[in-house]
Amino acid sequence: MAAFEMALGMCQLALAEVQAAQKQPLTREQISEKAAEVLEMPMFRASVNFEQLVASLEEIFTVWSNDPRALGSDEAHVPWLPGRRGGIDWRFWNRYRLYLIQEQKLPPAAVSNVEKLVDEVLGRLEDPLRSGPWDRRGLVMGNVQSGKTGSYTGLVCKAADAGYKVFIILAGLHNNLRSQTQIRLDEGFLGYKAVPPGEAGAGFEPVGVSRFGPGLRADSVTNRNENGDFRRAIAQNFAIHPGGNPLLFVVKKNVAVLRYLLAWIAHSSDASDPDTGRRYHRN
Repeated sequence: MAAFEMALGMCQLALAEVQAAQKQPLTREQISEKAAEVLEMPMFRASVNFEQLVASLEEIFTVWSNDPRALGSDEAHVPWLPGRRGGIDWRFWNRYRLYLIQEQKLPPAAVSNVEKLVDEVLGRLEDPLRSGPWDRRGLVMGNVQSGKTGSYTGLVCKAADAGYKVFIILAGLHNNLRSQTQIRLDEGFLGYKAVPPGEAGAGFEPVGVSRFGPGLRADSVTNRNENGDFRRAIAQNFAIHPGGNPLLFVVKKNVAVLRYLLAWIAHSSDASDPDTGRRYHRN
């Protein structure tokens, strides 16, 4: 099985480049040709079945998705992503992409579609480095079980790479749904299990994307326990301020929770506008 997985991985990497270049599903002929080429290597000749390998690759590379579509207004918006793309170190995104392909076994076409959607949304946001006041908002819609959590996890990763610092995920109305969403963000963005100090697993136990890009650090104010939502005690005692590592909040759509969060944002602000007195967070 180890030899089969190795051969499958080598074929995937090579065929992903072909599919990205031609922007359409691969044919059986293309898949078979690459599989035969890989199986010519001595390490695979007697241990990997050609037909099994081709069948597995067909499951991956004959999937195709339509491009996302968008409506919107660009009033007061300054386009920025094309000009900055080459200068951004996509560290969070790259490890998430590898996680989707190698851990979640998503077809490269599906991962490419996620990236198209993420780039579309990110480009419609404002440049986090843009100076002066600005306000940008919108709505992204998806069907049930259409990969929304995976898509907004990718958006969080790319936005963190681009310079955004605070991410607030509104995750349903109930504790179990909020906890499930936190676990997905732990695996796809943080790279460690977000648990309260003193509990089993505390101390940044690696999970998910961590093996594809160790050394990246984002902080989570909330945790994966069912009672790990943002609370008054956290709001009063939380010592981290926005502006350093990316900061994640996974909270319920609950009025008390949102009031605590809003109060913390206001209380922890570290600067004020000299003209209006309005307080804000630098960086």
